[in-house]
Amino acid sequence: MGASGSSDVARLLFLNPLVAPAFAELWFVASSTLGNRGYPGTICIVSFRAFCCWMLMGLAGCHSEGRGRRASTIDPAAYPPCDVPSDAYQPDKPLNTPGAPVWIRRFGCQADDRAMGVVIEHDGNVVATGSFSGRVSFGDAPLISGGKQDAFVVRWDAKGKPVWSLRLGGLNSEAQGTNIMLGATGELMLAGRFHGVLDATQPQLLSRGLDPFVLMMSKDGSFLWARRFERAGTSEHARVPVAGDAMGGTLVALSPSNPKADDGVVVRVDPSGDIAGQVPLAEGTVASVAVHANRSVLLAGFRGLPHSQKPKGLPRVTGSAPVGLASQLLFLTKIDDQARRVWWREIGDARVRAFGEPLLMVDPQGYGYLAFSYQGEIDVGTGTMDSSGGFDIVMMKLDPAGRTVWARAFAGPQGNEWVNGLAVDPAGHLAVGGAFEAAVDFGGGPIMSAGPISGFVAIFDSLGRHLWSRVFGAQQSRAVVESVSLGAENVAVAGSFQGWTDFGGGLVPSAGQWDGFVALLRR
Repeated sequence: MGASGSSDVARLLFLNPLVAPAFAELWFVASSTLGNRGYPGTICIVSFRAFCCWMLMGLAGCHSEGRGRRASTIDPAAYPPCDVPSDAYQPDKPLNTPGAPVWIRRFGCQADDRAMGVVIEHDGNVVATGSFSGRVSFGDAPLISGGKQDAFVVRWDAKGKPVWSLRLGGLNSEAQGTNIMLGATGELMLAGRFHGVLDATQPQLLSRGLDPFVLMMSKDGSFLWARRFERAGTSEHARVPVAGDAMGGTLVALSPSNPKADDGVVVRVDPSGDIAGQVPLAEGTVASVAVHANRSVLLAGFRGLPHSQKPKGLPRVTGSAPVGLASQLLFLTKIDDQARRVWWREIGDARVRAFGEPLLMVDPQGYGYLAFSYQGEIDVGTGTMDSSGGFDIVMMKLDPAGRTVWARAFAGPQGNEWVNGLAVDPAGHLAVGGAFEAAVDFGGGPIMSAGPISGFVAIFDSLGRHLWSRVFGAQQSRAVVESVSLGAENVAVAGSFQGWTDFGGGLVPSAGQWDGFVALLRR
């Protein structure tokens, strides 16, 4: 080994924050136990841990930044092809009625496959992300996962024909894409979580746990940059709160180190992938981020515990509930382009038993749109809303000062309703997606769930009036909508289903435990 090789080993052993502590612990256990003459047990412990460290080094080729250089090896023969085809489902007679399917893509095999994020590009193409296990095909060459679960990114044209697809993961690793959106000049911004190695990026990323990542891609699927973060979102399984600004930057909200801490921050990554600055965020744990064209930022999340202090010197928005009564409060705040807080607001009191993840969007005029599920009673400035036992959905519009313009509650006679996806177009029209049990009324009359759980998408105008809605499901089957995106002529819907589901073009079967789907519908 030459001098450069010795230098690499030294950096690996002593500078890498993941490997160095392991060798330190190894030395401590060995020295202390050998001192007590516990030779047999020591040999087993030291040998096992040395083997683990050596495997870790060989797998990742670690660098001090937590990045690696070695790709995983995958055996396609280990995963047989699926019996259910992955061809696009298209109606026999294309319909121009609102909600009619243009095309539907089902994908999945024997294992668990899910679509979590979708976006319509400016040219009408559709890009989606999620996770898969084993083998999956999006209409082109199949992808094979390198670990227990890999993330995917797939691009179809406006007619549902595959353009390209790729996987992100690593040998004995786990990865999932949670959300995808467009950058300032049409790039693809992907966020997700991974454990182990993310080997498709250059350089590779190495995690310390189930870590969030954000990466930027060009329209042809080539990687521009990728970054790993310590913590983000309300849990290890929630979406990563991220959004792009008009200057090509990326904002990521990092969570506090523990529920009682106030060390959360909003980080800005510049167009080249470097950290450009950060703003302390003592309000709580952010679940959703939205950025206006003037670079002001809206944040929504949870205060967590009643002892946390409200920010000083900020105007309080009227119509909110008293502070400090609930064990968990939903907060909203606005930060201008100079990192100054413009206003903050809290929603919830002791009458709220639970909140779902809040979703936040902003339109070109600076109006904000918030959607969330709740259980109990709540007042968002328009009077008390009662969920009648289960979870109900609230959708509301905020003016640039944070005041409620209008609010709508969507409930069913029994069961639960959840919101998972929210999108807004330049005119302020809204798309909402999620799942429900039994029945729900979005303003066009009650719609029934065909199975135990059905997915839905509902479209509203800028005043919150219902335009149309569609249900995805079938008897004895389950379907969930995870993400929605609004284009000029169509709406894209992404989610997962189990059993059979009718997307409007006939029944579609699933092949595995859960299969992913992406549907393009007429607006």
